Amino acid sequence: MTLDQLEIFELVAQLGSLSQAAKVSEVAQPLISRKLAQIESEWGDRLFHRTGRGVALTDFGRRIRPQVQSLLVQARRLNEEVKNAAGVPTGTVCIGILPSLSREFVTSIFSDIRAVAPAVRLQIMEGLSGQLDELLVSGRLDLAILNRYRKDVNPSEDVLGQVESFVVGKPDSPLLDNYSISFKDLKDVPLVLPAAPNGLRAVLEQNASKNGFNLNVVLEVGSLSTMRTIATNGDAFTISPFLAVDKEVVAGTLKAVKLIDPSIARIITLSISKHHPISLAARLVVQRVRKLIPALIEEGIAKAEKHVSPKGMGQQ
Repeated sequence: MTLDQLEIFELVAQLGSLSQAAKVSEVAQPLISRKLAQIESEWGDRLFHRTGRGVALTDFGRRIRPQVQSLLVQARRLNEEVKNAAGVPTGTVCIGILPSLSREFVTSIFSDIRAVAPAVRLQIMEGLSGQLDELLVSGRLDLAILNRYRKDVNPSEDVLGQVESFVVGKPDSPLLDNYSISFKDLKDVPLVLPAAPNGLRAVLEQNASKNGFNLNVVLEVGSLSTMRTIATNGDAFTISPFLAVDKEVVAGTLKAVKLIDPSIARIITLSISKHHPISLAARLVVQRVRKLIPALIEEGIAKAEKHVSPKGMGQQ
């Protein structure tokens, strides 16, 4: 058994296809089949069985895969530590990012790291804060940019900034005629929101309860792009930071108004995994994130003032 064989096993397990694994790895498919056969012969059991659409893990393959993944992670980190000992940032850094920030952040961090540390490879995982928290605890992420609400901020996390919440919908909706909307006016408004448990959902439900009504959530979805699509079609409204919809607002396909009485601020924090020691490359990425995210937040605030506030609307 070699690391090369284990990497092939994990790649095939991820893709569910020998031919796709061959394309991604640039290894001939017969050689991939041979490597898998060698492992199966050594371990004495089948790893995959064929399906109509490719291959799927056997029960044995499913049981052994977590251990293979753990071994591959350890091997990667050992290789990175050896290279980092020379003082040159190198290796893979896994970053978790919120959907509401990913559109701007990913292009910025990629260009930045490519310029200052070309030997560092970024792996970006997008998800809601709860999902990213789990990935941090499990060690699958090195760091994550998260949403927190005032009472949920962990002292061990770096606060990078704060963004306000906006009600977002079709531009011709009467609900969005003004520059802001009071929370009490959300009564009976059809909403598309993340499913509970979710930080934003919990804060919204608490405020709805204080105002004597229940949220009218007509669709629960974990995809920001789907929320934007539903809002664009006029089927429901969603609630998000301005940066999540800025391009659509500028294009005129969506309109955003600030949620007030109360306003709902999201605290953007940086959390670093405590599962494993942070590498030299990850430390570099953390330094760059501490500069990039506050700049993006300020950019989002400026855009919101231009396209949402009465003063900004008058300047267009």
